Amino acid sequence: MNAIYSAGPWPYELTLVCQLPDTTTADLATRRTGSRDYLAGTITTDADTTRALLQENDPKTQWVQWDSVYLRIQVVALAARGRGIITVDQSMPALSATQPGGGRIAVRLVEPSPPQATADWVPAERERAVADYYAEQQAGRHI
Repeated sequence: MNAIYSAGPWPYELTLVCQLPDTTTADLATRRTGSRDYLAGTITTDADTTRALLQENDPKTQWVQWDSVYLRIQVVALAARGRGIITVDQSMPALSATQPGGGRIAVRLVEPSPPQATADWVPAERERAVADYYAEQQAGRHI
């Protein structure tokens, strides 16, 4: 079942927003940051589903569940021909103050699936991302 969920009132609680119609398609690619793979791309669905998301009066973090993977919704847009485009990403950029002298580095964090409370995963994921950053620096691979 492919569906859209929003953050519930309690940690770890997800609220079903809607089921995605069978005509919904996904164009997802596996990407890599350091030692972690993650999915990102677009979901194309019908205009009614898209309008419902765009008209949310109480904006909350939302995820598309595609197959068994939850992907955070980044952008929702109504496209031509009555279709909607939902941009999703399992990762997010973050700054980390770990360089000598307090300098900041940009790292990419990969969100767990299913979603969890931020305090439960961000510290460990940031450590992983920073360790990957320095390992790539030593190997001369970091962009």
